[in-house]
Order: sequence, then C-alpha cells, then structure tokens
Amino acid sequence: MKTTLLLCYLFTVQTVLAQAHYDLLDPQLRDLFHEALSGELAKEHVIQITRHHRIQGSRGYRNAANSVLSKLRISAMVKT
Repeated sequence: MKTTLLLCYLFTVQTVLAQAHYDLLDPQLRDLFHEALSGELAKEHVIQITRHHRIQGSRGYRNAANSVLSKLRISAMVKT
C-alpha cells in the first residue's frame, strides 16, 4: 500500500513538474492591460450610464449612448 501511494505521488509530482509554463499574453501586453483597465473606472462608467432614463428612443437613451460614444472616442477605440 505504501509503495503504491509513493509511486502515485512520484508520478503526480513528475507530471506537474514536467509541464511547460506558457504565458497566455505577452508580458508587455499584459502590463498594458493592467494599467489601462480599472474596476473603479468601469464602475464609474456604469454609474454615469444609469443616471440617464434609458427607455429606447428617449432623450436619456440618446444621452447614455452619446456618453458611451464620447468615452470610446477619447480612448481612440472609435474613429471620429
């Protein structure tokens, strides 16, 4: 029993150590995302959008859409 457990343990450790480590993103790109993305900023955007009355076709809906569009233009995600 002890021999079986020892062999299972050694096999598991060997398998874990033999696995190659791959980064999902290039480290520079990962750092750029980390600097650019903010949970607090996202929350502020949601709060700003919820201030508008957003029934489709209403003035508040257009204001919310324009607010989002202006933020996208500022961040250069949408061309003018």
